[in-house]
Amino acid sequence: RALADRGEEALVEPGDILFMPMSWFHHVHSVGPENVSLNWWFCDSGVLFEPGKVKWPLAPASVVELSRHIEYFAAEQLGPTNVAPFVEW
Repeated sequence: RALADRGEEALVEPGDILFMPMSWFHHVHSVGPENVSLNWWFCDSGVLFEPGKVKWPLAPASVVELSRHIEYFAAEQLGPTNVAPFVEW
């Protein structure tokens, strides 16, 4: 009840990524017939616990690091040989 009517709404288009700081509650509603949603805790030396310290847009090195985490996650879930077809899908 304390969180009723408190929140943000985002419409994510193909190719977009929605980043939320660690420990933020969220709800996802899919509006299309096909979609992929990945959710995991990504810890960056504690900075992500303090949203005010996250610098946007992400630095190129941070984008690469986040991309690698996504690849590793996909490889663990799908198997290494299925990552490229999944990403190209």
